[in-house]
Amino acid sequence: MGSFKRAVYMLAPFALYSVLLKTFLVSADMITSAVISSGNGAADLFRRHASVAEYMFNILAYTLTALILLLVFMKTDKPEKAVYAGKSKRALAIFVAFALGGILSVLLNRMIAFLIDMLGTDEKFYSAASFDPKTTPFIPGLILYVFVSPLLEEMTFRWLMYGRIEKHLGEIAAIILSSLFFGIMHIVPVQVIYASLMGLVIALLYRTKRDLLLCFIFHMAANAFIFIPPYLGTLAN
Repeated sequence: MGSFKRAVYMLAPFALYSVLLKTFLVSADMITSAVISSGNGAADLFRRHASVAEYMFNILAYTLTALILLLVFMKTDKPEKAVYAGKSKRALAIFVAFALGGILSVLLNRMIAFLIDMLGTDEKFYSAASFDPKTTPFIPGLILYVFVSPLLEEMTFRWLMYGRIEKHLGEIAAIILSSLFFGIMHIVPVQVIYASLMGLVIALLYRTKRDLLLCFIFHMAANAFIFIPPYLGTLAN
């Protein structure tokens, strides 16, 4: 296989992920705008629940993208089967992945916040993962950020990209490149750094255990530990 074909092969999951997700999100925005501008009863409903409708469409976009990726790549890129010495070993691994993901995300966010305060940088470039309870409805936000988004991203960057890069360039390249692409797709500078570092840890976890479920649990916990606390603070107040 030539170098160009190799590059296309390795980047195909990321390209398809990006195109599909962007297409679905843009289509959702167009549908929402069309309904709101129609002036009928549905328009008033969308205006009153605009934030919920937006998140529900986002959930649908992420879910459809995940399903299409699964259909396209399942036969050619079968996930590796993790092997554990008994169910208790896997249960322990899941618990450790959950705890590590949550703790590491909080520590990394605190470290970034400290550096931003120290440097006096505009906070709009932070945070690595910030959620405003005033603009993000809890249940749809929880489904999107804690369950659907981590699932799609782990499918794309660990199962598909990592596996394909490792096949042609080896483990080290797979760890580094899959982490960088995972970071780059977050766009905002600080989020790129945060996601790249988190992606590096998840890639190392995948390289060690070959268990996509552990990566999903780690990612899910990382998002949950950042997403949920602001809502707890709102309830307390």
